[in-house]
Amino acid sequence: MRGGEAAIVDTGTASDAAPIDTALGELGVGWEDVSDVVATHNHRDHIGGFPAVAEQAVHATLGIGEADIDPVASVGDVVGLVDGDNVFGMTVIATPGHTPGHISIHDHDLGVLFTGDALNGGEVLDGEEGTVAGPNTSFTPDMPTALESIRRFEDLEFDAIAFGHGTPIENGAKAELQRYLDSL
Repeated sequence: MRGGEAAIVDTGTASDAAPIDTALGELGVGWEDVSDVVATHNHRDHIGGFPAVAEQAVHATLGIGEADIDPVASVGDVVGLVDGDNVFGMTVIATPGHTPGHISIHDHDLGVLFTGDALNGGEVLDGEEGTVAGPNTSFTPDMPTALESIRRFEDLEFDAIAFGHGTPIENGAKAELQRYLDSL
């Protein structure tokens, strides 16, 4: 949220519009205040809610990684995002591997990295909550590219990570990421 406007990163499944509505209300904003909706990639657990959210956030710009745009094009005007694009004051980081057009979002001002499925919370893949795990090999067709992609995070400044799956790490996330990368 910035200046009375909000952005949504990943809409979840088709049934997740109601929880998003609740979260917006808790923040004191409505659908009319949503200026940007971004999907990190084209898997239905991240874009399934695009149609319902687009119906509510009628003034929002919808975006997804350019190579993943085809599956969501039927929603309406969807912008293909590429590495370095700016969305709501945040930077798009191309992180292919999990899907060809997978993107992550870096909010430099808040020190938050939204990883989509480029990374997972440790508890998702038999680890511990508060740790970082890599992409799920069962759903990542190009693991070498995915691992190369997440190495790009080493050059970013952040203290928190919000994963597509798993409990966010609110403090010390960069150190946890480095521990994971050192284990590879």
